[in-house]
Amino acid sequence: MKKIIATIITALTLGIGASAQSYDDDMQQALNDANTELAQMQQKQKYKEIWRTGRYTDLGYAIAQTGTDFEPVEKGKFGFFIRKGTSFLFPGKPLGGIVKIGFDINWFETSVAKYKSGSMGKSDNWDNIGNSGQDDYDDGYDYDDEDSGFDFMEKFSNLGRWSIMVGAFGIGPNVTAAPFSMFNNAARFIKASLYFHYQPTFGAYLVSEDGNLEASYSYCHMFEFGGKITWKAIGLGIEGHWGHGKFKQLGFNFDNETDYTGVFDRMETASDKVTRRWADTRIYLTFSF
Repeated sequence: MKKIIATIITALTLGIGASAQSYDDDMQQALNDANTELAQMQQKQKYKEIWRTGRYTDLGYAIAQTGTDFEPVEKGKFGFFIRKGTSFLFPGKPLGGIVKIGFDINWFETSVAKYKSGSMGKSDNWDNIGNSGQDDYDDGYDYDDEDSGFDFMEKFSNLGRWSIMVGAFGIGPNVTAAPFSMFNNAARFIKASLYFHYQPTFGAYLVSEDGNLEASYSYCHMFEFGGKITWKAIGLGIEGHWGHGKFKQLGFNFDNETDYTGVFDRMETASDKVTRRWADTRIYLTFSF
């Protein structure tokens, strides 16, 4: 009888021990699964913080120039541009935890530039505009006393040479890397991007000189190649922006240093439109919100 009781007690003890061990194993497995899931969630949150939204707004300064086959290159006095777009980058989990590849769409882009006049006798000083070569001439008529609006209209019709470019739905590839994403400090938010865009653009070239205003318009094939470095929502970029379009000829920028041998022969066979080329270097701030 004692042996039977001892056997029962031993069996119960072993059963309880086995159940406890099984329970401990189950708890440990559940804890491991929870830790793994938590680590994955933390990694996803980290990627989300690093890569943020793909929307961007660029504001920048342009060092611009333009010209045709019949004119010397006109260098820009100043220029600026604004652009809004979105980067679509894949995959969701970066390659190697660092790189994403995709494409950009520039929903809207516009730029304005003012150029130096290459024609002879022109002055950039508004006090002298319209009076070049006539400072000693006096017809006895006091324009300021008679009509105070004369100077304003004279200045308004001598604003110089400008270009206005408006583009939409530009598209091109983008490669972006977050080289420090494995760290847990502020450096993990640094990203570097390299891109190329084709930007369909409507361009206008305006000449307001000698009291006259002329304008020429054309569709332009424009291209952009550049890169930017960003940290969180702000960054700095640089790019080349170039292209061409067929514009109506507005006249010729003759200066004293250009050899025009053969120009007039080409003019005789030229059509009423010429290829105007654009080439800008852009430096810009980029914002992602």
